[in-house]
Amino acid sequence: MIEDPTLHCDQNSRECRYDFTYTDGSRTKGFIADDVITFVVDQRPIRVTFGCGKDQIGERNFTGTYSGIAGLGRRVNSLKVGGYSLPSQFGASLFSMCLPSFYSRKGSTISFHKTPWPRSTSAKLLPNYRYPTLHFVNLYKVFINDKAVPVKPSWWRFKRDMSGGVVLDTGTTFTRFPNGFYVIFRYIFRAEVRDIPMVEGPIGPFDTCYKVDPNGRNLYFPVVKLYFGSEDPRTMLLLSFDIDACD
Repeated sequence: MIEDPTLHCDQNSRECRYDFTYTDGSRTKGFIADDVITFVVDQRPIRVTFGCGKDQIGERNFTGTYSGIAGLGRRVNSLKVGGYSLPSQFGASLFSMCLPSFYSRKGSTISFHKTPWPRSTSAKLLPNYRYPTLHFVNLYKVFINDKAVPVKPSWWRFKRDMSGGVVLDTGTTFTRFPNGFYVIFRYIFRAEVRDIPMVEGPIGPFDTCYKVDPNGRNLYFPVVKLYFGSEDPRTMLLLSFDIDACD
């Protein structure tokens, strides 16, 4: 039995309800259920526990666009608090995923226990006893085209209370940098953009937006390279508008 403050179980009705609030303030309430999932590759059945949301509050309420949230938190003991993520329930210390571009007609794929893509990027996870379910990585170097963005170790390393660090979050819509690093990144990125007019004034949190060409001309932006742990092609995440994923 798991002693979890987000769960409230009634022994008489044999029903468990959950009430969970995310860091952005969104909140979901519902009941716990389980079912057996059989994987196509090895035909191995696994019983999976999941939540059936009945009441969602926040900007990301489930609509026709979203059918649910898949928990991909780092593997911990499934009998402990936070052990409901798919890696924890599958006993997977490694998982890989391929997310095509927004307008791609290809489907997204996630794989547990192995990486089926030969051109995949890997990153060693850093342990953090305070946040054991989060995916912390070592962002080693950042390049815009061939120009290195100066990185101060203090921007990324853990503090004494184990706060800080670089978190890989599959549920985050866009990446946030520390302000000091972002100012330098923005300056280099803008200098590398050629003959594309910027939008006047920031749009929400975005202050570096560019106008679409009225004649339909293709726009070419700088290539951003993120290296995790070492400057090696196998640890590089390439961000480019001209590359599609899942090949």
